[in-house]
Amino acid sequence: MKFVATQEYYPNCRVHDSGYSTQPFFFNTLDGLLDYLKNEDANSYSICDIYSCEDGKEDDLKSVYYNLGSHSVIGITVNWNTDKYNLIDNGSGVKIWDKQS
Repeated sequence: MKFVATQEYYPNCRVHDSGYSTQPFFFNTLDGLLDYLKNEDANSYSICDIYSCEDGKEDDLKSVYYNLGSHSVIGITVNWNTDKYNLIDNGSGVKIWDKQS
């Protein structure tokens, strides 16, 4: 199944300033979304809502949450159907996804 997500751009402080919508982001799989989130600058860009390309409706079982610190993103959580993925540091500075069912 293909999905489209709305994306926002934050030119200044992510926590204190508002962002604005930019281009839509398309992905085919959960892995595609997770790879994008792991490599994208979360302090400048964020995924807001996820829609199915089949029916154009927002998918309530799929969401992205950004955990904000004082002036930056300190973590990302992705809810995908019944699974939850947290972006964590593996202890050596490498970001990995920790899956919780």
